[in-house]
Amino acid sequence: MRQASALACEGSVSPLIRKKESTCFHSGYESVGDDDRAGALHSAVTAVIIRKVEDCILADRHVTVREVASELSLSIVSVSMIIHERLKF
Repeated sequence: MRQASALACEGSVSPLIRKKESTCFHSGYESVGDDDRAGALHSAVTAVIIRKVEDCILADRHVTVREVASELSLSIVSVSMIIHERLKF
């Protein structure tokens, strides 16, 4: 008996979540997952993006993080992280 209850608990969904999903399904929802949300798309920091940031800086040493971010359509945080953590400037 102990072994059966241990197997039933492994990876199982809690009864509360199961009840909520069942209620949503019976109310007409086809999916209980998250819908897409508005906002900026996430972009991965790739070698191409790092190279573009480096090129902007090498072209004008007095360029600001805000100017680089605006020119490349990146966030200020992303550009700052690339400059300090990847390029070590």
